[in-house]
Amino acid sequence: MTREELLQQARKIESVSEETSAEMKNNSELLLSLINKNLSERNDIEKYIGTGSIQMMKINHKNHIEFMSSVMSEYDPNVFSETVLWAVRTYMARGFKKEYWQIQLNEWLRLFKENLSEKAFREISPFYTFILNNLDNIVETNEDDS
Repeated sequence: MTREELLQQARKIESVSEETSAEMKNNSELLLSLINKNLSERNDIEKYIGTGSIQMMKINHKNHIEFMSSVMSEYDPNVFSETVLWAVRTYMARGFKKEYWQIQLNEWLRLFKENLSEKAFREISPFYTFILNNLDNIVETNEDDS
């Protein structure tokens, strides 16, 4: 898949409502705390992020929630798709495995479902589904660019 094809798919995602944006921002500290706790407690996490990379993982989670909160409310498909490509490429270069992204993104979805309103979950989930459904393509596009 090319960057342009990825962008075309990203254009199908709609921005979230002001209510969902506010709800996500108001709960971002809780969500961040939960994802850091849940992933740090996994016995196998270093298999996916490398030995001694817990702090880097937590930095990624903080940057992730801040970026996603911002991009969802003022959605620009190009910024979204290019940033996803960059983040996956950057962290994989630091030893993070593709499986980490699968684990992390599914955990965010679970946390959103458990801690946000049904409406917020419905509006937020397409962003995560997009990344999960295109993860192989994202990794492949990054490899082609190298």
